[in-house]
Amino acid sequence: MAQDLGATLKSDEEFSYITSGFVRTNETANNISKGRGEANLPKLITNYDITGNWFLKISADSLAQYATQLNMKGSSVELMGHWAYEGGYPDALYELEPRAEEFMQKVILKNLSKWKRVSIMVSHDILVMPLAVFGSNKKVALKYHEDYHWINYIAGLAIIVDAQNNLRYIPVKGAESGVIDYLALYRKEHGITNPKIPNI
Repeated sequence: MAQDLGATLKSDEEFSYITSGFVRTNETANNISKGRGEANLPKLITNYDITGNWFLKISADSLAQYATQLNMKGSSVELMGHWAYEGGYPDALYELEPRAEEFMQKVILKNLSKWKRVSIMVSHDILVMPLAVFGSNKKVALKYHEDYHWINYIAGLAIIVDAQNNLRYIPVKGAESGVIDYLALYRKEHGITNPKIPNI
């Protein structure tokens, strides 16, 4: 999927690739580069602000435990879906809009001069999902807590910056479905054809 994405971005222009430093994000960035037909693997720029913890006040492991204590069957995925669309959980998560705005200022705009005109940032679902919800004004369909949808690979948010540092956001659908349809997977695995949501 990463190479397929790269193939749609073929040009002679050099890109910057910013990753969280994890093996899987580095590999994704390298495969986007390969898909673009770049002769050599790019020099990856590691940015620890995009490891996925930006919106969390507690660790990711603690967030999963917190969700379990709240009897959320979908663990931290369900909790983050509920929080991104409806707010709440101030002891575990920052408020979405102010924290996303801070990300744009302290991560995107602060580093813009160090990156190429087109930059690919590869991160993790617990950062990308809230950014996509924020950038779409909550219009993207990622309400895991309601319909089991979650962000898929290669999906995210395109951030377009003009000469005056004004920002425009375009949600990127990503791979074929744009989201992993956990409900459809569950139904298929359990042979359920009834449209009623199962109690899982």
